[in-house]
Amino acid sequence: MRIVSLSRHMDAERKCFSLFLCACAVNYSAIRNPQSAIRNMMGLILVRIDDRLIHGQVIVGWGRAISAERVVVANDWISTDRKRKLLFEMAVPPQMEVAILPVKEAADKIKAHAFEDKRTILLLSNPKDTWRLVEEGAKLKSINVGGMRAYPDRKQVLSSLWVSAEEVEIFRKMAELGIELEGRAVPTDHRINIMDYLK
Repeated sequence: MRIVSLSRHMDAERKCFSLFLCACAVNYSAIRNPQSAIRNMMGLILVRIDDRLIHGQVIVGWGRAISAERVVVANDWISTDRKRKLLFEMAVPPQMEVAILPVKEAADKIKAHAFEDKRTILLLSNPKDTWRLVEEGAKLKSINVGGMRAYPDRKQVLSSLWVSAEEVEIFRKMAELGIELEGRAVPTDHRINIMDYLK
């Protein structure tokens, strides 16, 4: 009886050790090849603030890196301007789905998990629209702050990032909610916390 019990105990230990090794292998693979790990994810893979919205840096740079299957633009103005909407839709390759929605509708779809079936890039043109999305109940974990061009009320904080006092305050409110605000133009850029540059 003792020998049988010991044998069973050793079998259980072997199984636990095998599971541990499998878990380590998966985690090591993700560390060595993060882009491969991203390709296995679904839903909102990238939420980006970029006042140019759809352009080569997004579609080619980010789209290829994360194997994006869908691009969603949340913008009230473009969603109601038929000609401008068509121009943006034509800038997306045919194999990639595109949706241009009012901010509230985009928030409602996020809450309803409507984008969970495909690897999706969500684009917004400014922090104000992004904050509206959050206020509407969309849960965002991380926001990539790409390009925001110079305007009279903005000051430069990074090479491609100009912000107004109002936008700095919006970023602060999002950071207080625990939303990561990381600055990169393309995936190969060094990942930085933009809040370090807004103090």
